[in-house]
Amino acid sequence: MRYLIVGSSPTVTTSLSVLNRGDFDCVITSNAGIDLVEPDVYVCIDAVACAIHGQQARAAHANGARMVTLARDAMSLKSRDVEWFDEFVLVGKGEPTREAWGKFHFTGPFVLEYALRHGATSVMIIGCDGYRHGNAEDYYRDDGSKTICSKRAYTRTMEVIGPAWMKLASLFPEVEITQIGDPLYDITADNWEVFRCQTS
Repeated sequence: MRYLIVGSSPTVTTSLSVLNRGDFDCVITSNAGIDLVEPDVYVCIDAVACAIHGQQARAAHANGARMVTLARDAMSLKSRDVEWFDEFVLVGKGEPTREAWGKFHFTGPFVLEYALRHGATSVMIIGCDGYRHGNAEDYYRDDGSKTICSKRAYTRTMEVIGPAWMKLASLFPEVEITQIGDPLYDITADNWEVFRCQTS
């Protein structure tokens, strides 16, 4: 099963321009990625992202996309307007293992873990470069004046997101993972290869 994971970093447009959707069995994205591709699987977890992209999610669902979010209590699902989603993932409380989901940190690593646990034999990752120092505006904005992400975005990238990618790659060494972009973090797993490109 060949997966394409589409994030929404500034390099994503360049990356999309050199890829052929027909080369992938499943296109999976999250949050603002729904504005970039018509996904086979769409993940939306954050409350603000659910509010912003809810209408697009319903349209994608009508076109056959599978909707995925975290398992939560009924009130939390209703407040995010995701109680109609198809799949509710029960994550763990610690580090992931081959047999069990890890604790949820950020959507990017969650999407990779989803692919790895749903039959991925290879994964192409684009638009997942990490958050720049003190500025996440390249990723998620609502009305153009307010960012959704934490002010500690860069620190979270280096201390949480990068290590989470590394852990998942190491857990599934048989899966070939290729990344196109300009990631801030370095992944040293043998099955992870990076082809660098800049913002178009």
